[in-house]
Amino acid sequence: MAVRAFMKYPGSKQLMMSKLLRHIPRQGDILIECFAGSASVALNTSYKRYILNDSNKDLITLYKLVHNDPEAVIKETKSLFRSETNNPDYYYGLRDAFNLMTCLEDRAIVLLYLSRHGYNGLLRYNSQNQFNTPFGKYKKPYFPEHEIHYFAEKLEHAEFHSLDFSTFINLAASIEGKRDKICVYADPPYLKHDTQSSVFTEYTAQGFKHERHVELDRLLTAKKQHFDRVLLSNHDGHLLRETYKGAQRIVRFKVPRTISAKTKARRPAPEVLIYY
Repeated sequence: MAVRAFMKYPGSKQLMMSKLLRHIPRQGDILIECFAGSASVALNTSYKRYILNDSNKDLITLYKLVHNDPEAVIKETKSLFRSETNNPDYYYGLRDAFNLMTCLEDRAIVLLYLSRHGYNGLLRYNSQNQFNTPFGKYKKPYFPEHEIHYFAEKLEHAEFHSLDFSTFINLAASIEGKRDKICVYADPPYLKHDTQSSVFTEYTAQGFKHERHVELDRLLTAKKQHFDRVLLSNHDGHLLRETYKGAQRIVRFKVPRTISAKTKARRPAPEVLIYY
């Protein structure tokens, strides 16, 4: 069974981990993730070093806090997981406060509460960069104390970045030293096809438009010679081949869906893993 991340995160690869690890080497010198998300891939592999990136600064700040002092994060966040904090009034009040906060550390602490109490764990920001995920109506949100400790221990030798993927990939390609066991894994927001109105892609105020997928493909194609293996996962569909032209091999499989208003409507989704 896959190790669980402490963040409840949309698009987490936990449910497809067994399939992913048939292609992503389980161990090596360095694992580089361009879109770390919940960090599930890092948590389920054994590399000497991890270099993890995500454009969500709140998320990366939280990861840095856990990395540096997990006990302090647990102390700060555990009090937010009580029966009296699990209601719409408290949630929306804290969400409004979060959107006014300027201190990154304060925002990071509140983010863990929002992720576990909000609808389906969505980390969704509008065009004004305001967190706008609605209340999730969970009976008793789980406080991931064990998972926080595991994250800190497992990723002791990790470094965390919050950069645009283009800047980050160029940075990763400049790594000096042993290069024979460096794996790059990119898991961008889903490529949205015309017929897939339900596919969720808006994780940040900027969103992730089709042209960004094209840019990502070009960059991975140009930089792949710097790495031992470069892999990308996404949602299958008619635009895939047209967009990811640098693909040398495409592996297709089905994965469970975790985002849907109706649980019974969550059918397996077509996923792809692209080799560069």
